[in-house]
Amino acid sequence: MKIIVIVVLAFVQHLFAQDVYLKLTTGQRKKVNIAISFQSEELKAIADEMKKVIKEDLIFSLYFDNIMDTTITDEKTIFPSLASEGVSAFIKAEVAIKKGDTIATVEIYDVYIRRKISGEKYIVHQPTIRRTCHRISDAIIKALTGENGISQTRIALSFKQGMDKKICIVDYDGQGFDQITTGKGLHLSPRWIPNSDAITYVAYKEEDMWIYRFDIYTGKLDILSQERGMNIGAAWSPTAKEFALILTKDGNPEIYTKSGNKIQRLTVDRAIESSPTWSPNGREICFVSDRSGGPQIYIMSKDGTNVRRLTFRGGYNTSPVWSPKGDRIAYVAREVDGTFQVHSILVGGEGDSYLTFEDNNEDPSWSPDGLHLCFVSDRKGRSELFTMHWDGSGQKKIASAGDGCYTPSWSY
Repeated sequence: MKIIVIVVLAFVQHLFAQDVYLKLTTGQRKKVNIAISFQSEELKAIADEMKKVIKEDLIFSLYFDNIMDTTITDEKTIFPSLASEGVSAFIKAEVAIKKGDTIATVEIYDVYIRRKISGEKYIVHQPTIRRTCHRISDAIIKALTGENGISQTRIALSFKQGMDKKICIVDYDGQGFDQITTGKGLHLSPRWIPNSDAITYVAYKEEDMWIYRFDIYTGKLDILSQERGMNIGAAWSPTAKEFALILTKDGNPEIYTKSGNKIQRLTVDRAIESSPTWSPNGREICFVSDRSGGPQIYIMSKDGTNVRRLTFRGGYNTSPVWSPKGDRIAYVAREVDGTFQVHSILVGGEGDSYLTFEDNNEDPSWSPDGLHLCFVSDRKGRSELFTMHWDGSGQKKIASAGDGCYTPSWSY
């Protein structure tokens, strides 16, 4: 019985220690300190590069307060030393050549109970070293927080090239530029399809605008909507079984949903409707309408009923995007000085706050964890891709493309 009690107490202590950095919530998050050691006798340059990328991923995640470098790896001295520094977890990594392959061995330790939480080996190839680092970062975040990291996510966007606009994809940190469309014409408004490696985008077909589906890895291109007139604004439900869109086939722009070949009209109004975006639970759709005189943001049930106005400040509010956490909607407002700024508002209409202030900032899109936003800004001249944290802090440019960037969409 005594042995069983000791085992149970050890297990409870382990859970208590993990709870220090589990169940973190937006706004009232207790960040933790971690230490990292990346060692290599023969591949120091690779080890240093990997440590740099992984530290940048972990810092951006917002789950960690301080990430300490250490060269101590002896278990008899490392844990007391780190505990005295207030460090909760230790990441021990080694890069070595084994049987002709470059292998990164990554182990994660709980400092308080001096026990390994997880361990994994990764094959490292120089052309894809950053992707491997992002995998490692997400594995560390998952092990220490229970949450899914976003280091492997990507951002699709449209960019201007002469008279044309094309679609490209970059990593979440702006690296790894990959151009998707190459033809002449305007390719606009890319949107990721949930639980897939595919996007939708809009392109002109003679005088009409159609919605296309493009599979990133196979290159297969399909037409999703080709009704007469405009087919724009594809926004996928969380289940990816249907998407909302704007059609003009019956006259002025109205919001519809489409599932397979079934089309359902949601709005019936003389006003112009645009920019649908789904709630994370798939029960509601946020959209823009000028039914009150100027563009304002509204919310309705997924069947078009229970319409309510969300924004009342200012006369021009557009581009809503619903946070994956479900509590907030980011949008763009035209200010009294004529600039466009990104705002964030609670779904009940309270807590409207500015996220940007400098020059023009538009087209926000949430990261899948709801802790960050990407957007475009012309604060450095042309329109470029930026990211920021959910509260507007940490704003930085991550990428430029062509003659300007537009309508980014963060992958799931």
